[in-house]
Amino acid sequence: MDNILSVKQLNQKLRQVLDTKFPFVWVKGEITNCARPSSGHIYFSLKDGDDLLNCVWFRQNQKAQAFDPMTGEVWEDGPRKSLAPTLRDGQEIICAGRLSIYAPRGQYQLIVELTQETGTGQLYAAFEALKKKLAYEGLFESTHKKSLPKKIKNIALITAPSGAVIKDFLRISKNRGLTSCIHLYPSLVQGEGASQMLVNALSQAQNDYFTHGEKKEKADVIVLIRGGGSIQDLWAFNDEALARAIYACKIPVITGIGHEPDHSIADYVADLSVATPSHAAQILWKEHSVFAQQIDDIECTLSDVLLSLFHNHDTKLNHITKNLLLLSPQNQLRTQTEQTKNLFTRLQNSILRNYYFEDMRMRNLAQSLKSVRPHLLHEQTKINNLQKDLSRNIVNIVEKKTQTWNELNKNLMRQHKASYSDYKQLIDNIALQLELHSPLAPLEKGYVLVETTSKDGKKNILRSTHDIQIDDKLRLNFKDGSVDTIAKKIHINSVSKTNDTI
Repeated sequence: MDNILSVKQLNQKLRQVLDTKFPFVWVKGEITNCARPSSGHIYFSLKDGDDLLNCVWFRQNQKAQAFDPMTGEVWEDGPRKSLAPTLRDGQEIICAGRLSIYAPRGQYQLIVELTQETGTGQLYAAFEALKKKLAYEGLFESTHKKSLPKKIKNIALITAPSGAVIKDFLRISKNRGLTSCIHLYPSLVQGEGASQMLVNALSQAQNDYFTHGEKKEKADVIVLIRGGGSIQDLWAFNDEALARAIYACKIPVITGIGHEPDHSIADYVADLSVATPSHAAQILWKEHSVFAQQIDDIECTLSDVLLSLFHNHDTKLNHITKNLLLLSPQNQLRTQTEQTKNLFTRLQNSILRNYYFEDMRMRNLAQSLKSVRPHLLHEQTKINNLQKDLSRNIVNIVEKKTQTWNELNKNLMRQHKASYSDYKQLIDNIALQLELHSPLAPLEKGYVLVETTSKDGKKNILRSTHDIQIDDKLRLNFKDGSVDTIAKKIHINSVSKTNDTI
């Protein structure tokens, strides 16, 4: 049993065999199961039909290549970029390296040292040459790129009529496209004749009209989409004729060709280039939730504007209403009525004051006459009669004036035509009559009004010498002023009253 090997021994022997028989090999195949852990190494498999070869491309070997690994020829334009950043599933490449055993799994693998995309040497050079040429002519300048319209109704879609790409595009448009119409222009997207079909479809899309009711409209935007693939698969979109057709197109052109690392000449020329076909659909239409939020924002803004307008108009209406009330005939009539009432009240108070003053004067005179001349008692009757007549006349005057005022007020309220000047003239006439009968009027003729002040500070008008005592302080009121004096001697009908004698 000495020939029994351990797993480790067997793996070592196999590694020696592989290192001896296959020190350096070239292998061609399609990449699958590509993985990129954080270490920076790349793990993938090369597929050829149902056969697989596990490969590992260590980070230290992922360098730019200064020569063609197939011929050993040094490139004149400098080192070419490594394929490591763009390596992906479905890509056909040629790998150079050595075979070895990965002991922990007991499987052999290719340790990659050099890589080259199948047939990409000439294609890459042609791509760079055309890119440089068109860039020099200004086809890539942003100043020539057209903006997308805000409202998109008609979309001209140029792509293959079957496959996952158009299904994803239509699915997104169904969920987000609202009322837009998609008009499909089927075309090959790879292989012989694909570039010319794309040019023809682009020309037809920008010349066609679409009928909506009675209106005929052109496409609002043209979309070119295609799924990912190798540089050979995408080569139709690197055609110079297609690039110039996109540049000359009067309708905005959107391209969504391949996946994130892919970039074609058509992408450089297009008015808008996006990473994937699905992204192109997302650019064209917003999500329904975005429209719902915009509608809510518009509703809130409209509500605020309407409330502000309502408030402003309400304020103006209140202001106008107040002005109309101030200028209305009813308000003016009310104001004049109040003024008339105030004037009438003043008139009544003035008449009553005069009546009281005359009544007191008559009482004082009557008392003086009664004490001095008893024989004139019969005159008291006359005075009483006069007093009654005076009271009656005053009451009659007040009643007549009150009746006159009430009639004027009724006429004013009924016709709204009486003016304030009429009332004022009436009041002025009455006031003039009162002034003519005022007890102060005699002062204008040279008479004097005598007053005295009692101990409680009350002023009394003197009507008889019997109301005066020696050393009383008196005030003589003239028409233009007053004089204060002291009573030293009193004469009552030729009888003198002094400090010693009365």
